[in-house]
Amino acid sequence: MAPNTPRITTGTRWAYSSGGAGWGVIYNANFFVLMYYSQVLGLDAGLAGLAVGIGLVSDAITDPLVGYLSDSTRSTWGRRHPWLDRACRLANFTSAGMLTSAGIHNLRYR
Repeated sequence: MAPNTPRITTGTRWAYSSGGAGWGVIYNANFFVLMYYSQVLGLDAGLAGLAVGIGLVSDAITDPLVGYLSDSTRSTWGRRHPWLDRACRLANFTSAGMLTSAGIHNLRYR
């Protein structure tokens, strides 16, 4: 370390590293969903994996499409903000729906 370079404080290190926490939660959400579907809802593990797999494949298809659409968007909010606004609103409903059993757990008792 150069003699005139200030030391990085622990608080600064925590502040910079906290940015990765959101990515870690999103990245590991698939594993939580697998456990939730199979152990809490009682869905077969293969079907739970299929549900997550369908989501990942559809994400791989729609990401370039949404990227193209957002690149060509012209609004007073800019190119990305209208899309972020819609995505945040939609994420509220899909997150709640993803963790709602909707009567699936009753199927195994019939």
